[in-house]
Amino acid sequence: MLQDCWDNLRQKVIHHLNLLAGYETQPVLRGEVVVYRTFGRSNPAKSTAISLYSITRADENTGFGKLSREASLRNGKKTKHDGVETTTYDVVFYLEADFGTPGAIAVKNRGRREFLLKSVTLEVSENRSVHFDCNSWVYPIIKTNVDRLFFANTSYLPSQTPAALQSLRQEELANLRGNGRGERKEWERIYDYDRYNDLGDPDKGLHHERPILGGTRSYPYPRRCRTGRPLSNQDRATETRKKIINLDFYVPPDDRFSPVKLSEFISNSIRAIVHFVIPEVKSVFEGSIRNFESFGQMRKDLYSSHRRSILEGVVMEKLKALVPEEFIKEVVRVVKENPLKFPIPEVIATDENAWMSDEEFGREMLAGLNPAVIRCLERFPPVGRGGKVSSITASHIEKNLEGLSADQAVELRRIFILDHHDYIMQYLRRINEQGVCVYASRTLLFLRHDQTLKPLAIELSLPGDGKGAEINRVFLPASQGGERALWQLAKTHVAVNDSGHHQLISHW
Repeated sequence: MLQDCWDNLRQKVIHHLNLLAGYETQPVLRGEVVVYRTFGRSNPAKSTAISLYSITRADENTGFGKLSREASLRNGKKTKHDGVETTTYDVVFYLEADFGTPGAIAVKNRGRREFLLKSVTLEVSENRSVHFDCNSWVYPIIKTNVDRLFFANTSYLPSQTPAALQSLRQEELANLRGNGRGERKEWERIYDYDRYNDLGDPDKGLHHERPILGGTRSYPYPRRCRTGRPLSNQDRATETRKKIINLDFYVPPDDRFSPVKLSEFISNSIRAIVHFVIPEVKSVFEGSIRNFESFGQMRKDLYSSHRRSILEGVVMEKLKALVPEEFIKEVVRVVKENPLKFPIPEVIATDENAWMSDEEFGREMLAGLNPAVIRCLERFPPVGRGGKVSSITASHIEKNLEGLSADQAVELRRIFILDHHDYIMQYLRRINEQGVCVYASRTLLFLRHDQTLKPLAIELSLPGDGKGAEINRVFLPASQGGERALWQLAKTHVAVNDSGHHQLISHW
């Protein structure tokens, strides 16, 4: 209440000063400012001012467009835009008679916290407005040292950019590029890139050293956002990391997750890795986190039963030492159920065995992590590197082709292949020597009349004894007994290949 009275008094004082100075006898331009309402962020009305840059009249001293006097945000009203909660403010500018048309705005945030600016609309005349789609975070000027600049929605080719805007655009471009020095801060909007030189932690010993990827003439990629963090004491070419849970990497603010998505991502990430960094969590599980005795135990141990425990308080306290403070606030707000366990997946919410069906396997191949790897089969049987022919034959699949022969189905482009064979075969010996069991795989899928994909056959392969030799086995759909269990295991190995390809190739 006291703050509202102060704001009203401040506006009245400004109004009277403007009258005395003659500003309110000048042309008036009114506008509307829309700000997203975000959890834990500041109210921009108390501390924000906006100025306009003209695109039709330049300042002789700066070369920029002529700059208007600052105007404050007034009369905030709770609103909604596309179902998202917002606050809409009025803004009034008193301009010189020859100011011209505004083409850019400078936003000054004198508050202590950032806010998410959605848009600014200026009513230039009765039937004409200038709109600024912002959708961007505006950080306090005490951190950025510069006003936040936005340009109107009108696009220009470089040769057609109004003279009054050219210097402003050059300055904005320089701010976005940075100078390649210093450690990046959360409020910076710099798009600078670096090698992957932060994959290891040499200060912990030789076993934690990792190679630097990218940045050479032969292999310039991959690249990552440059962060400029301190270098390792043991290896001055390797950057250090700050946290065990690395959720605070520098990313330009406008490319970070939205607050809602960030909350979901953080809570799921913490659920996924909390079991490996906090020893007390192990007591939540009946068995080993790495080995489940049954699907029933897996569901009970991994997924929430809506019960909360004393242990959750211990976990949240330990997380505070591992995760940035603002992330913890989001997690506390979002995780309404058991923070140690995942919510029950929809696919098994009503039927615990739904995930085992061939229809669901095909659906997940399309709607899951890695659909772009699926290819239409151009010849049957499939042929791999070096001309090696797959062990899958027509007799394996023709009973499930809706009356078509294998050749007919290929000609009609109704057989598809998920091929995780050639690229992974060369690594299998090294992988399996680590005490795990991974196969190369080929999966044939059939496009049915209802436009769904259903698996026809899965070929799993291991390296043989001779050079280039392979051990292959074909698995077919089965509904009962040992063959059904083997079919489920074959589909599991395909899912492992698909997830690995997604993480290491498609995504990374």
